[in-house]
Amino acid sequence: MSTNEERFRLTSEKMRPLLALAREALGDGSPLMAGEGAHYPAQLAKKHENIVGVKLTCESVAKITRLAAEFPPERFAVFGEQSDFLIGGLAVGSAGCIAAFANVFPKTVVEVYNLYKAGKTQEALELHRKAALAEQALKSGGIAATKYAASVFTAPLAGVEDAENRMVPRRPYLPPGEEAKRKIKEALAEVAEIEKGIVR
Repeated sequence: MSTNEERFRLTSEKMRPLLALAREALGDGSPLMAGEGAHYPAQLAKKHENIVGVKLTCESVAKITRLAAEFPPERFAVFGEQSDFLIGGLAVGSAGCIAAFANVFPKTVVEVYNLYKAGKTQEALELHRKAALAEQALKSGGIAATKYAASVFTAPLAGVEDAENRMVPRRPYLPPGEEAKRKIKEALAEVAEIEKGIVR
Protein backbone atom coordinates (compact mmCIF):
# COMPACT_ATOMS: atom_id res chain seq x y z
CA MET A 1 0.00 0.00 0.00
CA SER A 2 2.60 2.54 1.03
CA THR A 3 5.87 2.87 2.86
CA ASN A 4 5.83 3.39 6.62
CA GLU A 5 6.92 6.96 6.02
CA GLU A 6 3.87 7.66 3.86
CA ARG A 7 1.38 5.74 6.00
CA PHE A 8 1.72 7.88 9.11
CA ARG A 9 0.69 10.93 7.12
CA LEU A 10 -2.63 9.39 6.04
CA THR A 11 -5.81 9.57 8.07
CA SER A 12 -8.25 6.66 8.05
CA GLU A 13 -10.51 8.67 5.74
CA LYS A 14 -7.68 9.16 3.26
CA MET A 15 -6.69 5.50 3.51
CA ARG A 16 -10.14 4.09 2.62
CA PRO A 17 -10.09 5.11 -1.07
CA LEU A 18 -6.56 3.70 -1.39
CA LEU A 19 -7.71 0.38 0.01
CA ALA A 20 -10.70 0.36 -2.33
CA LEU A 21 -8.42 1.12 -5.28
CA ALA A 22 -6.02 -1.66 -4.27
CA ARG A 23 -8.91 -4.12 -3.91
CA GLU A 24 -10.20 -3.17 -7.37
CA ALA A 25 -6.74 -3.55 -8.91
CA LEU A 26 -6.06 -6.91 -7.25
CA GLY A 27 -9.45 -8.44 -7.83
CA ASP A 28 -11.37 -10.63 -5.42
CA GLY A 29 -9.01 -13.60 -5.61
CA SER A 30 -5.93 -11.92 -4.15
CA PRO A 31 -5.28 -11.26 -0.48
CA LEU A 32 -4.94 -7.66 0.66
CA MET A 33 -3.22 -6.75 3.93
CA ALA A 34 -3.66 -3.32 5.48
CA GLY A 35 -1.99 -3.56 8.86
CA GLU A 36 -1.93 -6.59 11.08
CA GLY A 37 -2.10 -7.29 14.77
CA ALA A 38 0.52 -8.79 17.06
CA HIS A 39 -0.96 -12.22 16.47
CA TYR A 40 0.09 -12.27 12.80
CA PRO A 41 3.90 -12.28 13.22
CA ALA A 42 3.52 -14.84 16.03
CA GLN A 43 1.37 -17.10 13.84
CA LEU A 44 3.89 -16.92 11.01
CA ALA A 45 6.85 -17.59 13.32
CA LYS A 46 5.12 -20.63 14.82
CA LYS A 47 4.43 -21.97 11.35
CA HIS A 48 7.87 -21.22 9.85
CA GLU A 49 10.99 -21.82 11.95
CA ASN A 50 13.11 -19.64 9.67
CA ILE A 51 11.15 -16.55 10.78
CA VAL A 52 13.24 -15.47 13.74
CA GLY A 53 12.22 -11.89 14.45
CA VAL A 54 10.17 -8.83 13.65
CA LYS A 55 10.67 -5.08 13.50
CA LEU A 56 7.53 -3.37 14.78
CA THR A 57 6.71 0.01 13.27
CA CYS A 58 3.68 0.64 15.48
CA GLU A 59 5.44 2.14 18.54
CA SER A 60 3.45 -0.25 20.74
CA VAL A 61 5.25 -1.50 23.83
CA ALA A 62 2.12 -3.58 24.48
CA LYS A 63 2.62 -5.42 21.19
CA ILE A 64 6.29 -5.99 22.07
CA THR A 65 5.17 -7.44 25.40
CA ARG A 66 2.72 -9.85 23.78
CA LEU A 67 5.17 -11.03 21.14
CA ALA A 68 8.01 -11.45 23.65
CA ALA A 69 5.65 -13.54 25.78
CA GLU A 70 5.04 -15.94 22.87
CA PHE A 71 8.66 -17.02 22.35
CA PRO A 72 11.95 -17.34 24.21
CA PRO A 73 14.37 -14.60 23.09
CA GLU A 74 16.79 -17.07 21.51
CA ARG A 75 13.98 -18.26 19.20
CA PHE A 76 12.36 -14.95 18.17
CA ALA A 77 13.65 -11.38 18.47
CA VAL A 78 11.31 -8.40 18.69
CA PHE A 79 12.69 -4.99 17.70
CA GLY A 80 11.08 -1.59 17.92
CA GLU A 81 11.38 0.80 14.99
CA GLN A 82 12.21 3.90 16.97
CA SER A 83 14.71 4.48 19.71
CA ASP A 84 12.48 6.72 21.82
CA PHE A 85 10.79 3.67 23.33
CA LEU A 86 13.95 1.55 23.54
CA ILE A 87 13.97 1.21 27.34
CA GLY A 88 10.24 0.51 27.45
CA GLY A 89 10.74 -2.22 24.88
CA LEU A 90 13.78 -3.70 26.62
CA ALA A 91 11.87 -3.77 29.91
CA VAL A 92 9.20 -6.02 28.40
CA GLY A 93 11.44 -8.27 26.32
CA SER A 94 12.50 -6.61 23.08
CA ALA A 95 15.95 -7.34 21.67
CA GLY A 96 16.54 -3.66 20.91
CA CYS A 97 15.58 -1.30 18.13
CA ILE A 98 16.24 -0.79 14.44
CA ALA A 99 15.87 2.97 14.39
CA ALA A 100 16.48 5.71 11.86
CA PHE A 101 17.59 7.96 14.73
CA ALA A 102 20.57 5.65 15.21
CA ASN A 103 21.84 6.97 11.87
CA VAL A 104 22.01 10.42 13.46
CA PHE A 105 23.43 9.55 16.90
CA PRO A 106 24.51 5.89 16.83
CA LYS A 107 26.73 6.00 19.91
CA THR A 108 23.97 7.60 21.98
CA VAL A 109 21.45 4.89 21.09
CA VAL A 110 23.99 2.15 21.83
CA GLU A 111 24.91 3.85 25.11
CA VAL A 112 21.26 3.86 26.24
CA TYR A 113 21.08 0.15 25.41
CA ASN A 114 24.37 -0.70 27.15
CA LEU A 115 23.58 1.32 30.27
CA TYR A 116 20.17 -0.33 30.61
CA LYS A 117 21.55 -3.83 30.05
CA ALA A 118 24.28 -3.15 32.63
CA GLY A 119 21.61 -2.35 35.23
CA LYS A 120 22.40 1.37 35.27
CA THR A 121 18.75 2.22 34.86
CA GLN A 122 18.83 5.80 36.11
CA GLU A 123 21.77 6.75 33.87
CA ALA A 124 20.09 5.02 30.94
CA LEU A 125 16.83 6.89 31.57
CA GLU A 126 18.53 10.26 31.82
CA LEU A 127 20.27 9.79 28.48
CA HIS A 128 17.23 8.17 26.92
CA ARG A 129 15.01 11.11 27.79
CA LYS A 130 17.39 13.57 26.16
CA ALA A 131 17.68 11.41 23.06
CA ALA A 132 13.89 10.97 22.89
CA LEU A 133 13.34 14.72 22.86
CA ALA A 134 15.88 15.07 20.07
CA GLU A 135 14.26 12.24 18.11
CA GLN A 136 10.84 13.85 18.52
CA ALA A 137 12.14 16.96 16.79
CA LEU A 138 12.75 14.87 13.67
CA LYS A 139 9.43 13.03 13.54
CA SER A 140 7.29 15.79 12.07
CA GLY A 141 9.78 16.18 9.23
CA GLY A 142 9.88 12.46 8.50
CA ILE A 143 12.67 10.97 6.46
CA ALA A 144 13.77 14.34 5.09
CA ALA A 145 14.51 15.69 8.58
CA THR A 146 16.32 12.52 9.60
CA LYS A 147 18.47 12.49 6.47
CA TYR A 148 19.31 16.14 6.97
CA ALA A 149 20.28 15.51 10.60
CA ALA A 150 22.47 12.57 9.56
CA SER A 151 24.12 14.75 6.91
CA VAL A 152 24.95 17.37 9.55
CA PHE A 153 25.90 15.25 12.56
CA THR A 154 27.02 11.80 11.35
CA ALA A 155 28.20 12.02 7.76
CA PRO A 156 31.09 14.42 8.45
CA LEU A 157 32.41 12.04 11.13
CA ALA A 158 32.26 9.24 8.58
CA GLY A 159 34.23 11.28 6.06
CA VAL A 160 31.29 11.95 3.74
CA GLU A 161 31.95 15.18 1.88
CA ASP A 162 29.16 17.45 0.69
CA ALA A 163 26.79 15.29 2.75
CA GLU A 164 23.85 17.68 2.76
CA ASN A 165 23.69 17.68 -1.04
CA ARG A 166 24.44 13.97 -1.34
CA MET A 167 21.81 12.94 1.21
CA VAL A 168 18.72 14.74 -0.05
CA PRO A 169 15.62 12.58 0.23
CA ARG A 170 14.29 10.78 -2.81
CA ARG A 171 11.26 12.13 -4.59
CA PRO A 172 8.47 12.86 -3.74
CA TYR A 173 10.02 14.08 -0.47
CA LEU A 174 11.48 17.55 -0.31
CA PRO A 175 14.47 18.57 1.77
CA PRO A 176 13.69 20.66 4.84
CA GLY A 177 13.58 24.43 4.43
CA GLU A 178 16.05 26.77 6.09
CA GLU A 179 13.84 27.39 9.15
CA ALA A 180 13.31 23.65 9.63
CA LYS A 181 17.07 23.08 9.35
CA ARG A 182 17.72 25.69 12.01
CA LYS A 183 15.19 24.07 14.35
CA ILE A 184 16.69 20.62 13.78
CA LYS A 185 20.20 21.83 14.61
CA GLU A 186 18.92 23.62 17.70
CA ALA A 187 16.85 20.66 18.94
CA LEU A 188 19.68 18.17 18.44
CA ALA A 189 22.56 20.30 19.75
CA GLU A 190 22.63 18.84 23.27
CA VAL A 191 22.64 15.24 22.10
CA ALA A 192 25.26 16.10 19.47
CA GLU A 193 27.58 17.17 22.29
CA ILE A 194 26.78 14.02 24.26
CA GLU A 195 27.51 11.91 21.17
CA LYS A 196 30.94 13.52 20.79
CA GLY A 197 31.77 12.65 24.39
CA ILE A 198 30.93 8.95 24.14
CA VAL A 199 34.13 7.00 23.59
CA ARG A 200 33.99 3.45 22.29
